[in-house]
Amino acid sequence: MSKSLIGIFLLIGILGIGLFILWPRYQEAKAFQEKVSERQTELAYREQYVISLDEAEKSLERYKEEFSKVNSAIAAKPDVPSMFNFLERSSFQNGLIIKNLGSFSLGPVLGKEKLNAIVLNFSTSGSYSSLKNFLHTLEKSSRLIDVETVSLASESVKEEPGVAKESLYSLSFRIKVYSY
Repeated sequence: MSKSLIGIFLLIGILGIGLFILWPRYQEAKAFQEKVSERQTELAYREQYVISLDEAEKSLERYKEEFSKVNSAIAAKPDVPSMFNFLERSSFQNGLIIKNLGSFSLGPVLGKEKLNAIVLNFSTSGSYSSLKNFLHTLEKSSRLIDVETVSLASESVKEEPGVAKESLYSLSFRIKVYSY
């Protein structure tokens, strides 16, 4: 009887060890395996996200030239001296004489948080054809320039022998140049 009792106690002991020691370890292993499965799923989603970002980058590379044009049209920082230099050079090339480089102001564009505008005032003197050429130069410029106002006042008539009469005008401009 003692052998059968020892057998029963051993069986109960083994079941107790299995129940109290091995079962919690089994539950921990099962929970760990579920976490591993969740992480693998998350990793697969992230890999898919990276692949989609790579595809988006490749599709945007097709528009690289257009983006560079936009970046050149809107300067990275407001540069008033270079803008005055551009205006002076352009007006001279188109037959206008700058009489006065007036005031300028720098401020954000309403409704556009990251966009700034430089408002420049200046006056020139020249013919109507020079004005047209100058405005065409501003329009074709790589910079984003808005001509807000142009005022025209008659100044004099330029007469040269053998050349048609050409009226000279006093021109005042107010332009807006954009930057980030």
